[in-house]
Amino acid sequence: MVFFPNMLLPLSVELATIPLSPEKSAYNFYRKGAISMDETPSRLSKPEAAAVIKEIAQDADRIVPVGHGRRRMRERDFTITQVVRVVRAGYIDGDPWLDEHGNWRVDMRGRSAGEEITVGLAIEWRTKLLIITVF
Repeated sequence: MVFFPNMLLPLSVELATIPLSPEKSAYNFYRKGAISMDETPSRLSKPEAAAVIKEIAQDADRIVPVGHGRRRMRERDFTITQVVRVVRAGYIDGDPWLDEHGNWRVDMRGRSAGEEITVGLAIEWRTKLLIITVF
């Protein structure tokens, strides 16, 4: 049980384990049962989206530019390294929303190579991050 000063009620937090591979496991700070590990949730808060993105972004191979995102990266002279840095270290601008394909979408903002960059991402639930656009 965790107590915070200036709070009257205690906050109870449980750690859930996500199996990454047979020999590894990682802890996450989701409340047990709050986010499904397998299916796309019907609601997703900004902190929950940030946690999922940071988890997936640990492996750069799981950050995949799609056609439009690839074209915008070329047009605007952004490298995949810059985009990955923004995804890993940036912040979510605005609230997550569900797109027409059933994926959660967010705009990540951050700085890389001295430039302010916004990356439009779609979360293909628990598998990869799709770079939809970059500006």
